[in-house]
Amino acid sequence: MIDEVVILAAGVGSRMAEITKDRPKCMAPFQEGTLLSRLLSQLRAFEGIRKIHIVGGYRIGDLEEYVKRPEFADLPIQVWQNEIYASTNSLISAKIAFEHARGQLLMFNSDVVYESELVRRMVDSEAPFAFSLDRSGYNEESEKIVVGSDGRVVHIAKTIAEADATGCSADLYRVRIEDGANSIVALLARYLERPDAGKRLFEDFLDHLLLGLRFETVDVTGFEWYEIDTVAELQEAEMVFATVS
Repeated sequence: MIDEVVILAAGVGSRMAEITKDRPKCMAPFQEGTLLSRLLSQLRAFEGIRKIHIVGGYRIGDLEEYVKRPEFADLPIQVWQNEIYASTNSLISAKIAFEHARGQLLMFNSDVVYESELVRRMVDSEAPFAFSLDRSGYNEESEKIVVGSDGRVVHIAKTIAEADATGCSADLYRVRIEDGANSIVALLARYLERPDAGKRLFEDFLDHLLLGLRFETVDVTGFEWYEIDTVAELQEAEMVFATVS
């Protein structure tokens, strides 16, 4: 199970400028709502979630007003601000979330749409640290995962060759946040001491963690998920999920 949820939603979405010119990317229209409302609706199915941490940046005022709508009143949402979103990347948004979140987390990027059963697979896992793994194909744009013979993840990166990849990450992660000198929070603080570390993706930090932490995988092969970066991809995702809950 999970204690809290983190949703990274600070980016500008410049490749969807015709839509994001007046709203955050997570508020792009999708089906009868938005990308974010679909995800929040899916999270309602899981009892015991103490907090849903959304880290925004671009047009954060619109995001803060949006989650105050009556349709979200039953959800324990807290919005945090990444003030330097324009000059950094998702790792800084993760750092901000880690300053407030504790326990077993499920972490989302807000521009990925998931089949509900895929999310449930990740929620039901017992692994404290785990990647969602889709073995069905090789996607140049996705983070790829290499799994060792003992089931331990040894590498995650977009640059992994097809011949070496076990599969693709569905950009959904289980991470446990605890206090202590060797916690993931402390490890992140030390990682950010590196030059230009703030410009790195959260996944770059996860790859670094593989040196010392055991990450499992949750096999989500066969379930739909779709990362959205362009208007064309948004339209295609709507068709894919027209009959998928």
